[in-house]
Amino acid sequence: MKKLHDHPFFKPRRPTAPLTPEKPKLSSGTVLSLAAMVISIAAASISFWQLDLMREHNRLSVRPYLMITPYLAGGKSGLYLSNEGIGPGIITAFNIRVGDEQFDGLGDSRWPAVLEKARLNPECFAKGWPTEGAAVRPGNDIVILEPTKSTQFGPLCLLQMSLFLQRNDVFVEMHYESLYKEPFILSAPLGINEAMDMGALGKILQ
Repeated sequence: MKKLHDHPFFKPRRPTAPLTPEKPKLSSGTVLSLAAMVISIAAASISFWQLDLMREHNRLSVRPYLMITPYLAGGKSGLYLSNEGIGPGIITAFNIRVGDEQFDGLGDSRWPAVLEKARLNPECFAKGWPTEGAAVRPGNDIVILEPTKSTQFGPLCLLQMSLFLQRNDVFVEMHYESLYKEPFILSAPLGINEAMDMGALGKILQ
């Protein structure tokens, strides 16, 4: 009689390896499409970066720098508005403070009220006040306050100009913007840096 384990139904089977799912393989067309997409995204990013650099360059190339400078000399006395930048400056607000009182607005001149507050004669001065949207071109030197050239008052007006510029309680605040609507503010005293002695003033009045 044959042994039971010799029967073909009772022969031990060899263990089989577990089945693992095959990873999907990308076709060459899919790989090329993905590569083209990556290249397109990189090219778009570089283009946006270059566009941003160009915009920044354009902003800097038209940036204004407005100043108001006091002068007190025989040939040039008064307050002068200038643009030391490389693009036009568009004035959006203008304010002068004398002591504790402010005079602001664009259009109608506030100089008569400013000069009366400073206890000076407004008729002694030729005056210019900014208007709404006034643009100051680069290199321009615009007089906004100077002694009148009328012979009615003689050297008295130059003396009054000197008194005004030597005050330490007169300040200006001017808001302006570039062509790209970039805002700027000038805030500064309107007086000359040093007090003028009577000898130097006498030479100017001669």
